Amino acid sequence: MADAPALSSFAVLDHVAVALPRWQDGWPRYVSQLGGRWSSGAEASGFAPSQLRFANDARLELLAPHQPEANPFLATFLARSGPGIHHLTFKVANLDEALRRAEAVGLQPVDVNRSQPDWQEAFLRPSEAQGIVVQLAQASGSWSSPPPPGFPTPAEPPAAFLGLVHAVADLGAARRLFQDLLEGSPVAELHGPGWQALELAWAGPLRLRLVAAEPTGAPPAEAAEAA
Repeated sequence: MADAPALSSFAVLDHVAVALPRWQDGWPRYVSQLGGRWSSGAEASGFAPSQLRFANDARLELLAPHQPEANPFLATFLARSGPGIHHLTFKVANLDEALRRAEAVGLQPVDVNRSQPDWQEAFLRPSEAQGIVVQLAQASGSWSSPPPPGFPTPAEPPAAFLGLVHAVADLGAARRLFQDLLEGSPVAELHGPGWQALELAWAGPLRLRLVAAEPTGAPPAEAAEAA
């Protein structure tokens, strides 16, 4: 049996955020079919995040617009791209160190916010993060809230949420970000006709599979099901 990979304590893939018009739009799939349990929810300027927890303690965030007139970023995303994955959140042990590391390799974190001592954050734009928003957050403690009215009964037994398959244009650049900078540990390198993939793990339950296709190769979707 192969040795388990050494997992970093510097960063962890904390949750995946899915943008949609209303929380309720995600409940049929993620709650009624897959058994996600309500964990927390709140409202902020421009957006309302809520989190569902699955059997392996992995979390999925449902992100809906709220007061878009004050902060239109999420409403703009939905108008341009429709519902879908919006960002990956990595919790880091030290935000200053994460920013220093990012800048040292030529990345430019934006929207650095240190206004709250228990949640400090910054973001990497999709243009620098292989087509997806990456949130870097230094957080302390955890919180929960009661489910809202109308929250459905979760399916039994709940599903495990294992991770995300992310198609990238440049697997080398993706490796430099998610493996070298964010210290994901390689657990598998996969190959197929015209495609290759790298699967990374952190100390939490979620993994990230990065897939790149050759110009004349198979679509990256074919690598999503590869064993």
